Amino acid sequence: MLRYITTENQAIPLPRCALLWSPWVDMTIKALLEMDQHRNYKSDYIEYDFGSWGASSYIPPGWSDSNPYLSPLGSEYRLSVPLFIEVGTSEVLYDNIVLFAHNMREKGTEVELREATNGVHATFGIADTLGMSEVAIDGHARGARFNARTGGD
Repeated sequence: MLRYITTENQAIPLPRCALLWSPWVDMTIKALLEMDQHRNYKSDYIEYDFGSWGASSYIPPGWSDSNPYLSPLGSEYRLSVPLFIEVGTSEVLYDNIVLFAHNMREKGTEVELREATNGVHATFGIADTLGMSEVAIDGHARGARFNARTGGD
């Protein structure tokens, strides 16, 4: 959405910041096929079938899976909106998310990357089940502080 607002429809006001939890930044079939080779594959619940279902549900017919609106990794740009990004250190998307955060910083975007120790994809959603409530609470508290610091309400 931020890419669309900044490149296509500048009449829409930008938010003061954006909070991203475990963003899926590479929806390409290549990334899906490499998923089972990732060192965190056995520690996360994201696997090929889940990823394939997600991609086929999200990618519009006729669109390339590498379209920057769908797979922003590799198409980073300077964004005036500060980003808070949380990633679990045990999630299969970890490397791509960290690389995306790094690349956005390199382009001049303010990025705060929070690495949730032993967290899986979207840890906050299953934190109680995993016995990791404190990790989710800390992540939300850090996100709230980022929001307050960057001018959000």
